[in-house]
Amino acid sequence: FQNIGIEQNSLLEIEGNFGIIDDNTQDLPTSIAKALYIRPELLVSEASEELGFLEVNIAMSEKNPVIALKGTYDYNANVDNQNIITSKSWKPDWFIGLALSIPIIDGGAFLARNNQKKSNLTKLKLMRAETEENIKLEVNKTFLKYELNKKKLDNRKKIYQDFINNKKNSNILLKIKNPKTISINSKQDFMNIFYQIQEYIKIQNNYLESIFDYNNSILDLQIVVGEIS
Repeated sequence: FQNIGIEQNSLLEIEGNFGIIDDNTQDLPTSIAKALYIRPELLVSEASEELGFLEVNIAMSEKNPVIALKGTYDYNANVDNQNIITSKSWKPDWFIGLALSIPIIDGGAFLARNNQKKSNLTKLKLMRAETEENIKLEVNKTFLKYELNKKKLDNRKKIYQDFINNKKNSNILLKIKNPKTISINSKQDFMNIFYQIQEYIKIQNNYLESIFDYNNSILDLQIVVGEIS
């Protein structure tokens, strides 16, 4: 209170509605599918695996014969008479060549490189699978918490609505909204009103707490899915 300049005995009145977030009917398979599509760490892992696969293919291609076709074409003239064939006029000049290289023996270098690339690809596949499983477990854990909070909210909402809709409680609700209407004629009247108000506050606080926990679980689910950061 001191940090915001308010005395500790000041009365604070909170205004506004504390409503329930619309979850658009969340379900576990959809949440997992979204996470596997959106989560950036899985996208990075999949891209790394694809690069590893390309590296293996490139390494495998080294054992195959390579045919290289070369060609040049230019247009020049021997204006300074430095070439063997003297020409002062511009002429086209071209060259076409074909080269063939066949690997015979490399002392095991190809096999070593190939094994290294395959080993790296295996590691990348395991990393991607591990990342995917971790995301599934994280979503599943968060979704179970969401379902628990949803059931708790439904239960406490029903208790709250049953209390305020009960005709026997209409009198105490009116007194809570307008304390001036409270009339105490005896100690028993005081105790009855006290226990009714206490029960109402408990039911209302439980309901508000469930709304808060439920809304938080929806936000946690959206975060773990990757919809918000």
